[in-house]
Amino acid sequence: MSIRRRGVSASLHLILTLSLLAGLLIAPFAQQQAKAVVFGEEVPEASVTAPWVASIWYKKNINDTAQFICSGSLIRADIIITAAHCTFDKGFYWVKLGADTLDSDQPLLEVSGTWRNARYSKKTITNDLGILKLTRPVMDVKPIAIPTKSQLSKVSKLTKFQMYGWGLDQNNEVAKFLRTAKLDLQDAAARRAYGSNFKPEIMLASGRYIKAEKLYAGGCQGDSGGPLIGIVDGRPTLVGLTSWGSA
Repeated sequence: MSIRRRGVSASLHLILTLSLLAGLLIAPFAQQQAKAVVFGEEVPEASVTAPWVASIWYKKNINDTAQFICSGSLIRADIIITAAHCTFDKGFYWVKLGADTLDSDQPLLEVSGTWRNARYSKKTITNDLGILKLTRPVMDVKPIAIPTKSQLSKVSKLTKFQMYGWGLDQNNEVAKFLRTAKLDLQDAAARRAYGSNFKPEIMLASGRYIKAEKLYAGGCQGDSGGPLIGIVDGRPTLVGLTSWGSA
């Protein structure tokens, strides 16, 4: 595994279980990059209840103003996991953790390098997995649990999930607060809708159908790179990343 350090390739030795990279599922529902948590709810005191959910900020040139682009998760003191399409070959990244609002005065943490899954495909949006390496480890935020190899069979049997994201809401307005939505497994619906484009071995479709709106809540438009959480052995565990969602 290598990491791009502002244009320079350097070796990155990550203490990550192979099961994370091999078994972590990408959570889609329709083939468009995800923008928002729709028909979800605000997370109260996100700095306490979900401090490990990251907002990712980017600027192409050092003198530009950093812009929020994606969500992610702290999985190690110095590692943020997100979607591959949230990483670029050039530019500068920062991460914000433990914030109650997107515009909070929490400090932006510098990213020293990025990594993107070598099998990521922009065309099919498969293997949409990326990593950001922080310049310094975070000591005051506990990372979210990731599944061990022995837990993968339990992850594959989950049918209930919860997603988080910092993006837009159902009114296409910027969500000032972190938002969350409870979702159900929707693999069967994804197979009907997308046929062979849906790959259950590396994808997990999640959503909650709202009859009144005739659309799926939450997973339809979850913030790119944001976490999909399942309960494994009694504790919240990162089991997927939001990759794309419906408009």
